[in-house]
Amino acid sequence: MNEFYIQKFIMQRKSYLAPDSIRYYMENLTRFEKWLSISNLNIPELTSDNLRQYIIYLGLTGIKNVSLHTYYRAVRVFCLWLFQEGFINTDITQRIKLPKDDSEIVIPLTKDEVAAIDYYIINSEMALRNFCIFHLFLDCGLRRQEVINLKSDCIGKNTLTIKNSKNNKSRIVLIPEFLKLSINNYLGNRSGIVFLDRYNKNQITISTIKKLFANIKNLPGMERVHAHLLRHTFATSYLYYGGNMEMLRLLMGHSSYTILQNYVHLAAQEELIGSGLYELDEIFFKNRRKN
Repeated sequence: MNEFYIQKFIMQRKSYLAPDSIRYYMENLTRFEKWLSISNLNIPELTSDNLRQYIIYLGLTGIKNVSLHTYYRAVRVFCLWLFQEGFINTDITQRIKLPKDDSEIVIPLTKDEVAAIDYYIINSEMALRNFCIFHLFLDCGLRRQEVINLKSDCIGKNTLTIKNSKNNKSRIVLIPEFLKLSINNYLGNRSGIVFLDRYNKNQITISTIKKLFANIKNLPGMERVHAHLLRHTFATSYLYYGGNMEMLRLLMGHSSYTILQNYVHLAAQEELIGSGLYELDEIFFKNRRKN
């Protein structure tokens, strides 16, 4: 019974959400559905108190509050959808409070850290492919699925066209010359999907990305590195070295400035600690430096 509502929710979201977002909802709503089953609760009978009980249950599993927020966010969106679709009579997400966020401070990558990671990559298996993947995250601010789905005909003179990304939006991003040359060297005479598996037969998957970063995490001092940290580094570096908010919004594919405030904070943090933040290519600042 409960599974019916979740499947209907997922089916509607599949029409416009990226695969990563669908995967996020599937994982977290499956967790929620298991708890409902254990608690003998049916979705049409859900109350605000049930959501509070679920939050308590998540807290007792020993996860950090930041993870609890992530798990619950999917449930909140789902419950709001239930109300909007008429499956429940009231908006049970109102006046729900969560434990305080205990997320760790985000520290973007430094020049020295990027150099160490590059040294590892170029001396490992699938060196050129993985170098290109790493720097698309770092120097273009791409999301995982955008890297996975990149095609050769999206590579222009000094731009990449990112097609049908998050919320089915497309955008154009700048690409440094060194990275474009590296991708073209990796492609050779081939066209189509850019990144293939080690046998050059099938498109890479999320697992390919996870394996690359799992190996990077094993390097000394690199435990905090993950794909999204590179996107954080891209945005922070862009603002820190003189980029503007509107251009950053376009480059990263955000619809508003809200989430960009996090990067403003990180850039200010860099001013305080002076860690030697990785510096983006000149292509991102050429217009500013002409004035």
